[in-house]
Amino acid sequence: MNRFVKVSVLLASLLGVQTFADESFGGIGITIIPAKSGVRVVEVIPGSPAEEAGILPSDRIFKVDAVSIEDKTFEEARNALRGQSGKPVEVSVVREADTLSMTMRRGTLTIKDYSEESIQKWYGNEKSLFSKEELEAVAAQESSQKSELLSVMSRGYVVASNASVSADDVSAVFLEKEPVFEKQKESQQKVKVNGLATLKGFNRSFVGFSAKTQGNVRVVVTDANGQVYLDKVVSAHSGANQVSWEGDNVPSGRYSIALEQAGTVSTYFSVLR
Repeated sequence: MNRFVKVSVLLASLLGVQTFADESFGGIGITIIPAKSGVRVVEVIPGSPAEEAGILPSDRIFKVDAVSIEDKTFEEARNALRGQSGKPVEVSVVREADTLSMTMRRGTLTIKDYSEESIQKWYGNEKSLFSKEELEAVAAQESSQKSELLSVMSRGYVVASNASVSADDVSAVFLEKEPVFEKQKESQQKVKVNGLATLKGFNRSFVGFSAKTQGNVRVVVTDANGQVYLDKVVSAHSGANQVSWEGDNVPSGRYSIALEQAGTVSTYFSVLR
């Protein structure tokens, strides 16, 4: 088997997908190995849904969407973790003496393999070992407006900042970018409510919204695990309004913003980087 296909197969088994080079799939961005009961997390891809949700290396996953995988085969457990991109998935883990549950949305991940020749074209044949930054410089050429580079990997493992690795069996993981408000229509359709307030902006300093009528508006900002970071009722006037909040120290990730006014609710999803 070609060594570049080998690394794709390794990544496929670790990331919980069946894939070949340059194939995209819905995943959470972890590498896993079989455990006595469930599966063990080996790596968490930086910037992935799994990292944003708080999954850590060495966590043992024993439930997916409240269904036990402790008696499942490795392939069955892997299939439970993968799925439709954008769909929420709840993962229950054992971490030392604690049991935790975390919810995240699968993202569209792409694995791209790099041949030794393609890397050496950039740096010449004199170099035999490459740093993380040097490999990222090569992989970054594949990034686009629709995707971002999450990590470079060697033999299926994330390349550490202080590591030097050979140019064979190098891969990169890309995440398809999510438009800031792309979940708006889907969310409103699910709750079947056309709220009176409309989200206009969301960052670490303020929540901007437009109200159709004058009156109180409740603004609630919640992360993927249900933790509330802002719950404030403001007296709004018709038109543009703005609510300040202290988001500088809030973890990066996906957040829901609910705007309640006069018995109606508008819910939006946005990402803080």
